[in-house]
Amino acid sequence: MSLSKKHLEIPYLINVLLHFNFETARLFEQISHHCGQAMIGVLRNPSTYQV
Repeated sequence: MSLSKKHLEIPYLINVLLHFNFETARLFEQISHHCGQAMIGVLRNPSTYQV
């Protein structure tokens, strides 16, 4: 009984990990895209981004 339970848990855990990785990758992609746009803006017009 415990063996079949384990067999059911493993694909579920893999599924959760894959979903989490996909969501994280998408979020990271959005963040890096925004950072890239900001960097391009700074390089093109440094005077508008005074720190």
